[in-house]
Amino acid sequence: MGPAERDRALGRAALLLDRVPRWALRAVPLHGDFSPENVIVDGLQITAIDFDVSGGAVGTRFHDLASLYVSFERMKARPFGDPAFVAELQRTLLASFEVGLTEEAPLFRLALMDRVARHLATRAPWSRGLCRRWLEG
Repeated sequence: MGPAERDRALGRAALLLDRVPRWALRAVPLHGDFSPENVIVDGLQITAIDFDVSGGAVGTRFHDLASLYVSFERMKARPFGDPAFVAELQRTLLASFEVGLTEEAPLFRLALMDRVARHLATRAPWSRGLCRRWLEG
């Protein structure tokens, strides 16, 4: 990401942050590595595992959700991925977390921007399209 793109992303983040109520910025404990590999499903019983890697990290209530959402996004880029199914899975994930939550919610969008920026830092090839979609709006 070049300087102009970085400045656009930072400007977008500032606009989004202005739309977030201050109470929503309260820090909560994070999993830190929340992905499908850290979820066990047994019938109706769902268990998140592997909390020990967080090291006591904190963030907003959407940080771990954004991490899982982005994990699903990566599935769209896989040769065997079904983009329509993954999109429905993402919508269901958001709706089950909070009624009415969408990718456009300012605090969730900021959490997505954080996740994408972290992936860009590792130069993950699948993240380039997300940069335009989530960082630039």
